Amino acid sequence: MQRVVLVWFVLLLVGCAQASPTAVYSNNPITAVPDLIWQFAAGDKLEAPAQVVGEHVVVATKTAVIALNASNGQEAWRVAPPHGVWPRSLASSSNTIFVGIPGGLLALDASSGRERWQQATTGEVLWPPLPGSTLYVATAFVGPGIEPRPDQHAWGYALDPASGKILWSLETDTYTLITPTASGTRVVFGGSRLDESDVNEGGHLRLHLLTSDGTLLWAVDTIDGFLKSVALDEQ
Repeated sequence: MQRVVLVWFVLLLVGCAQASPTAVYSNNPITAVPDLIWQFAAGDKLEAPAQVVGEHVVVATKTAVIALNASNGQEAWRVAPPHGVWPRSLASSSNTIFVGIPGGLLALDASSGRERWQQATTGEVLWPPLPGSTLYVATAFVGPGIEPRPDQHAWGYALDPASGKILWSLETDTYTLITPTASGTRVVFGGSRLDESDVNEGGHLRLHLLTSDGTLLWAVDTIDGFLKSVALDEQ
């Protein structure tokens, strides 16, 4: 039997008040029951959070990227690349949808679904890239849905988000299953790595700190465990 996944869009009604743009966090619990505005049968499981871009809610399955009208749930556009997509890699900027496809990264116009560009990568883009004035992308040869090739190295890329042009790249001795992080003029790529030495707990990983122009400042190996996320501040 075909699996059907519903995308639900709900509105929380707390009295009749509208949220202030300067509202601050409150410990008061929300007790109102959400109203179901619409639902959409995706036809396959969704493995990444939906992206809300302009008037659309965008989701991804293994076969397609689908944009829904945020007000009524009607399908606005659908893009189905011939070899599918890596649905966990879905990300967005103010006007562009980014998603990994076998062998590269695909950028779509958020309003129409029109292809903006494709960029080939070494390794697969399995996790969301980091959008901004520069698009930071990490790849892996080991991860969900792909045949493991643990002897291969992953790459970190800095792309022009408008054209997909590679600004610089870095080969890493990791398989990167996290989104890169950036702060100011610094960016971090990292991931777990294979090593013949045994550890009692944790696992081998490597972090790379670079400047925004691709200059490597340092790389460090640790055995602190399997990397799930990374954060960076100005210090």
